Amino acid sequence: MAFAQFKTLAEVLSTFEISYNEQHLYSHSTASAVAGVSQAFAEQIEFALSEGIYKTSEYARCESLIFPILQEAWKSHRDNLRLWSHVPIAAEEPLVGTPDYLIAQASPLGKVVLGKPILAAVEAKRENFDEGWAQCTAEMLAIQHINKDSMRVWGVVTNGELWQFGALDGRLLRQEATFYTVRNLDELFSVLSFIMAECARQITVP
Repeated sequence: MAFAQFKTLAEVLSTFEISYNEQHLYSHSTASAVAGVSQAFAEQIEFALSEGIYKTSEYARCESLIFPILQEAWKSHRDNLRLWSHVPIAAEEPLVGTPDYLIAQASPLGKVVLGKPILAAVEAKRENFDEGWAQCTAEMLAIQHINKDSMRVWGVVTNGELWQFGALDGRLLRQEATFYTVRNLDELFSVLSFIMAECARQITVP
């Protein structure tokens, strides 16, 4: 069963006996502690929004908003982390499939080898965030199985305009209660940058 065949978050939680809660994971002080985006990048995103490029298809949404924002937040951690697009992963059935995007530890074997994954990002197809979180949580569980450790796994679900974050700690999924919007790019970017920094910290702490 591919990750996308999970249709509701409740289905995944009950199937794998995962507890769930909503909370505010990030304070405004956390968000404001990270530098905002560059003027050039802000103009790039504003152009995509004003011209409606992202509205033409799901591929356009990924290419004009989702991937560029993920890439911009990842750049400063590229020595320790790698950003992957549509690379298959497999744990035990049914936790197999191809995540939209992964952040993984940089492999000592080189840039073409997938290291230990630590974050899964999913496009919310057809604006369906519940289905997006079903897929994302299944991917996060697969990452847990692959890593064979208790490291926190991060999750992102987005339709390009709205972004929601979460974390899987053991058998507990904590979902951010707040949706962040690309229309407030500095705030969105600061939270995503914080998560990238946490990913880098987790894979470098002995």
